[in-house]
Amino acid sequence: MSIMDQSWVKVQQKAFTRWCNAHLGKRGLKLENMQTDFKSGINLLQLLEVIGEHTFGRYNKKPRMEIQMRENLQIALKFIEERGVKLTAIGAGDIYGGNLKLILGMIWTIILRFAIAEISVEELTAKEALLLWCQRKTADYDNVDVKEFSWSWQDGLGFCALIHKHRPDLIDYESLDPKNKEANLNLAFDVAEKELGLPKFLDAEDMIDVKPDERAVMTYLAEYFKYFSKGQKAENAGRRIGKVAALTREINEMIDEFEKRAGPLKEWIEKKNEEIPNYEFDNTLEGVEKLIDELNDFKNNEKPPKLKEKNEVATALNNLKIKIANNKRPAYNVPEGITTENINKLWDEMENKEKDRTMEQQKEYSRQKLLKKLVEEFWRRVANLEKFAEKKEEYLNTKEEIDTLPLAKTKIKVLEAHHKEYEVSKTKLASCIKLGKSIIFLVYKENDKVQEKMDELSQRWENLQELENKKNEQLQEDLKREEKKEELRKEFAKQAREYNRWQKDQIEVAQDRLFGNDLETVTEFKTKLDETTDEITKASNEKKESLEDLDKQLTELGSTDNKYSALTIDDIRSKHDQLMNLLNERKEAYDKELERQTTMENKRKEFAELADSFAEFLQKIRKDINSLEGEPEDMISGIENIYKEGNEIDEKLEEVKKVDNEQKELGIRSNRHTKYKANKLGKIADELKKWAENKLDHWKREKVRKDKRIEFAELANTYGPFLEKIRKEINDVKGEPEDALEKVEEIYQEGKDINEKLEELKKVDNECKELMTGANPYTQFTYVQLEDEAGELKEFAKETIENWEEEIVKKDKRKEFAELADSFGEFLTEKRKAMNALKGEPEDMVSGFKDIYQEGTEIDEKLAELKKVDDECNEIMTGENPYTKYTYAQLADIATDLKTFAEKSIKNWEEEKVKKDKRKEFAELADAFGEFLHNKRKDINAVAGEPEEMVSGIEDIYQEGKEIDEKLEEVKKLDEEQKELGIRSNKYTKYTYPKLKKSASKLKKWAEKKIDHWKQEKVCKDKRIEFGKIADAFGEFLETKRFEINAVAGEPEEMISGIEDIYQEGKEVEEKLEEIKKVDDEQKELGIRSNKYTKYTYPFLIESTKEFKDFAEDTIKEAKEEKVRKDKRKEFAEAADEYANFLDEKVKTLAAVEGEPEDRLEKVTEIYQEGNDINEKLQELKKIDDECNELNTGENTYTKWTYEMLDNRTKQVHQFNSNLLNSIKEDKEHKDRSIQQDKENKESERIENLRIEYFDKAEHLKTWLDDVNDFLNAPIYSTTSDEVKEFIGKYNTFVEEKPGKEEALNEIRNMSQELTEAGVEDFLGLPIDDINTAWEQMASNIDNKKTELDEALVVQEKNEELCQDYANKAEELSKYLKEQQTIVNEEFSGSIDEQIESVKKQLNEFVAKKSLLDETLAVDTQIAERNVEIKTTTIRATDLVTLYNQVNETLQKKLNALEKEKLIKEGSKVTQEQLTEFKQMFELFDKEKKGALFPYEFSGVLNSLGDDLNEDEIKQVFDKYDEDKSGSIEFNEFVDFMTSRVQDSDTLEQSLESWKVIAKDKEFVTKEDMQQACMDVKEVEYLCEQMDALEEGFDYKSWCKKVYGEN
Repeated sequence: MSIMDQSWVKVQQKAFTRWCNAHLGKRGLKLENMQTDFKSGINLLQLLEVIGEHTFGRYNKKPRMEIQMRENLQIALKFIEERGVKLTAIGAGDIYGGNLKLILGMIWTIILRFAIAEISVEELTAKEALLLWCQRKTADYDNVDVKEFSWSWQDGLGFCALIHKHRPDLIDYESLDPKNKEANLNLAFDVAEKELGLPKFLDAEDMIDVKPDERAVMTYLAEYFKYFSKGQKAENAGRRIGKVAALTREINEMIDEFEKRAGPLKEWIEKKNEEIPNYEFDNTLEGVEKLIDELNDFKNNEKPPKLKEKNEVATALNNLKIKIANNKRPAYNVPEGITTENINKLWDEMENKEKDRTMEQQKEYSRQKLLKKLVEEFWRRVANLEKFAEKKEEYLNTKEEIDTLPLAKTKIKVLEAHHKEYEVSKTKLASCIKLGKSIIFLVYKENDKVQEKMDELSQRWENLQELENKKNEQLQEDLKREEKKEELRKEFAKQAREYNRWQKDQIEVAQDRLFGNDLETVTEFKTKLDETTDEITKASNEKKESLEDLDKQLTELGSTDNKYSALTIDDIRSKHDQLMNLLNERKEAYDKELERQTTMENKRKEFAELADSFAEFLQKIRKDINSLEGEPEDMISGIENIYKEGNEIDEKLEEVKKVDNEQKELGIRSNRHTKYKANKLGKIADELKKWAENKLDHWKREKVRKDKRIEFAELANTYGPFLEKIRKEINDVKGEPEDALEKVEEIYQEGKDINEKLEELKKVDNECKELMTGANPYTQFTYVQLEDEAGELKEFAKETIENWEEEIVKKDKRKEFAELADSFGEFLTEKRKAMNALKGEPEDMVSGFKDIYQEGTEIDEKLAELKKVDDECNEIMTGENPYTKYTYAQLADIATDLKTFAEKSIKNWEEEKVKKDKRKEFAELADAFGEFLHNKRKDINAVAGEPEEMVSGIEDIYQEGKEIDEKLEEVKKLDEEQKELGIRSNKYTKYTYPKLKKSASKLKKWAEKKIDHWKQEKVCKDKRIEFGKIADAFGEFLETKRFEINAVAGEPEEMISGIEDIYQEGKEVEEKLEEIKKVDDEQKELGIRSNKYTKYTYPFLIESTKEFKDFAEDTIKEAKEEKVRKDKRKEFAEAADEYANFLDEKVKTLAAVEGEPEDRLEKVTEIYQEGNDINEKLQELKKIDDECNELNTGENTYTKWTYEMLDNRTKQVHQFNSNLLNSIKEDKEHKDRSIQQDKENKESERIENLRIEYFDKAEHLKTWLDDVNDFLNAPIYSTTSDEVKEFIGKYNTFVEEKPGKEEALNEIRNMSQELTEAGVEDFLGLPIDDINTAWEQMASNIDNKKTELDEALVVQEKNEELCQDYANKAEELSKYLKEQQTIVNEEFSGSIDEQIESVKKQLNEFVAKKSLLDETLAVDTQIAERNVEIKTTTIRATDLVTLYNQVNETLQKKLNALEKEKLIKEGSKVTQEQLTEFKQMFELFDKEKKGALFPYEFSGVLNSLGDDLNEDEIKQVFDKYDEDKSGSIEFNEFVDFMTSRVQDSDTLEQSLESWKVIAKDKEFVTKEDMQQACMDVKEVEYLCEQMDALEEGFDYKSWCKKVYGEN
């Protein structure tokens, strides 16, 4: 079953259980578990009696047996089917067996028949009728949409709505939150239970987060329907009064709403008439724009809703008057001041003031916009001048960083160019001041700021001239200083170059680290080290001091660099410090090497002593463990004491590794003081630990096996007697069947104890199997034996229980037969006495006999009844009946022939005597045989010993089953003699021949199985002994071989030969292991899982063999590797010595080269060959050294060199060559630089002059381009076509100047290219890219600007044309709409039809004007798309649309109101919405689409509406509304019926009658009366406020009279 299935089952079970308990509680009954509580049938019959109003006759009140319970269930199911309920796929057996799904299905059919079906006739109709009822009751509630009986009810609002609909006083529906599902559900369920008495069939958890179960929800909702349907008449009366109250309240609310809106509207208009002309201009464009925005906001946002509100207020007043007149209510007098005429007058005054303000604001806006353009242009020019001034001030105030002579000359020429540019800027300043004076003339609000800025600019330009004079004086001083610095730089460069060359030579000496490769050579090197250090230190100090003096003079003159030298004084000092540091490092390196050599020798000796000691320690551990003997626990204890979890091994090995790591850290790769290495000792230690742990694991497993055997034996030895005890107790049971059955069941307990103990035993046996414990010497039992015995005992117990159950049935049947037989015997005796008492004439006797005999009919009937019971006794073999002296045959004989009765009775009793003796004889033999079998099993179980003893003992007892067969044959013979006598049962013994035969067969099979088992065990024992001998010998053989291999010693060649002779490639080991495998396979074939005759297993020996072979092969491999390492050491020594000599010769050759720099450079390069031959030889040596490292060859005694030493020596040779080449190159570079210097100075001066000329021309062109681009990028600010033409004139001027400027551009570009080619990067702040960018910007925009100006002129002329067109149309439409608005708000005279006709006529004329509105809006859209401000009129399109829609809406509302009133006048009884609802309801119940409803379908409609009419009442409805007497209600007839039902007449008499129903005929009505009539809460509250209060309630009569104007 899926989770979803379980969910609905759980919900239905809960709901249906509560539904059943709601009915069963009437009889003091309650279901706890529906799945089991219907099993006896009692609860189901009781439930059906309650809901079906029926009383069942005879059934089993206290059923004990299954057959009795099934009879009860069958009676219940038969009753359900008789009531017309179809049950599918369910029978008594399903209910008795607890099939929950089928039981739930049955209860659902009962609920449908007895609870829901009463809503209508058929299930489908009932369901839909209930759904329709729910939909109608909840239709007006927010967040409730009833579509079915599941999801629609999940949030609880549907249940709350149903309660609120009928009892609004119980729930505050408006306060409910749809999201709070649980709270809503709990509220509804609790209120329904506590206030309405409806049982809670559901809980909130059944509805939330799952799909609610449809059947459970329907069951619960049916209770709501039954409860609320009782108050339908009061509900109808409440609805009628509610409508009267609603109409009265509606009229009052319409009056309140009108006054509430009209008063504030009047106040708003009056306020605006004061606010609109109340404004002031602040002499800013922003200020006037803000005022315009405020007025536009008023027109577009504030005014339109108020205009709409004004029309709505007028319409509301008209509708109010129509409703009052048409419903004959008292007339309404409009308060003074808020009449339509007064409000319209105030409105016209407001619009006139609005127009005046619009004209004034537009005039000020034009002035401010012109002023804004002038101010923006002024500040734009100010910004350009300030930008220029800032740039010049920044340049003139900048302190020039001059450190070269050419740069000093260039800076003076740049200053001259800036002076020319300054003279040009004075003209722009004059133009800007002229513009500022024009702004001041126009009375700009910030005139003082404009004047202040003009004064500030004039003063700033005077300051620029003073700054220029100061800068010129400073540049002349800088020129003199740079001439002195030039001489000092050249001298410094010369000395620095010489020191650099000398320092590189000395670095090579200081970097030499070849002190020697042993302690002796390192000590001898000390004298040479001290001499060279002193000489180098003295020379370096003298050279450094000379250079520092020159640098001091340059620093005092402000020099920070030297183009003649890349070296600075810091570089010289750094090189000096570098040389000193290298000398110190050389000394420190020497001291460390001396200390290292001493430490290394001490560490070698320490390791050798520790390694030899550790090897001896490992050998002792293996020897001690091999000498251990005893039981598993003794072996474990012994190994653990010796091995100690390997901690001592690990500790000692860690010491070895620690010292070995210290060797490696010191660079020690070999040790002549010992033959051992740390890794070899680690392998030996790991091998020993693995071997010891394997030994320990083996004996621990043996210990676990031993413990598990003992555990199993204890359980088994207890379980065997336990089974025997149960068997004996069951055999000893005697007495009446009921008592005997109870005792046997009490002893057996459904086999729970047997199974529990057997399960415990099985668990231990499985653990034994997993551990392969093998044979168990601690018990005679095996699990299989005990499992068989337990199975036999359980079968025996079940058979005994079945026998005693059968005896109970037989006993009951005997009693039933005895009762009938005794009655029939007495009846025959009375008949015989009556016949014997007859006297008289023959005819009298005949007559008398006929009267008594009656043709034997009565005798045959009673005899037939007796025959039926006797047949039942025979079917169940009841045997002898101690409850009556009669048998059926006896009574049949009596009935057949009374005369021969006595003789036949004597004969029968004689036969019974023979049968009794035969039974006793059989019983004696059967009991003896049963005891014999029991004793045989007991004797066999008692046999113990070795397998051969077990086989002999069991065979002696069993004797191939011959004795069993002989005794069984005797029993069989007596059983056949019983059958010949017609004996069908025997009360003197519990045994029958079939049972004894079956028991004998089981015993024989069991005994033979035992014999076969122990024979197999004998074979297994012999095989274990054989395996034990060969395994022990092999284990000793492996240990001997390992010892011999460990004893081999000598050079690598000798080690290889000695070990291979012992190992012989493992052939001998494999042969012996193969012999063991053969015997082990034979063990496995016999099922042997363990062997107590040896400590070894075959897998263990395989592992030991693998370990031995790995050990031998690893030892051989290690010896071979050591030989390879020895050969590799010799090879490296030869190559290293040869390479060291080669390097010495190479250095001597390079140092001997002489001549000019060019010649020396060529010779050194040719000799050195980029170091290729050196690198090739070093690479060959590296290859051999890598091979040594891979082989871990250790220290090489055949040479003093190591690869690291030679690699370091190689680097020194490369550095020597590099220093030599650099020195030669520097000499050549200095020579070349002197020649080139003069040439560069002349070219530099030419380039500087060209750069100054470039800057002067570029600055003039850039200024023109900035002016043009400023114009081209500026937007065209224009509101008239004349302003656009001004822009066009300025554009033409720029176009005329462009060709001359383009020639200047080409000249500047050529200069820039020449400067770039000369390597110039600084273009004095004006690179050619900036000029090109500005030109490209101008060129790309100039043509576009022409197009833009032409288009702007066309657009401006078109805008002026559109604005004038819009003004003409808007004025015309506005005038028409205002006229129509006045007409609409006037009252129409005449009848309703005449009023409707007038409105329709006006509406048609009004719609025709829509084309003019569309044309006006189309023009407005064009203007809006062009973003143009309309100055030709103050009328806005939004005002026109709003006014048009308001007039149209007012006309439509007035027409709708008049037509609605006409319907009311004409007596229209239903609305279109009601008619649609009637149609849906009709089609829902018209299933076959006949177009008519028959009585049973019509009854379903009434039930869905809450009306419960009987057949006579339905007949009366048909007599009234079935006009064609067709026997059905057609749709038009249905509408008539529903109309009469929903029509609520609005007369004083009818209202009073409805009040009497609500008040239950009292003279007053209470709030509770109205709530119980399902009246809306708001209506109840309204009525309570409106009606006069009495002592006990409210005066509804006076209220009615007041409503109808009859006070």
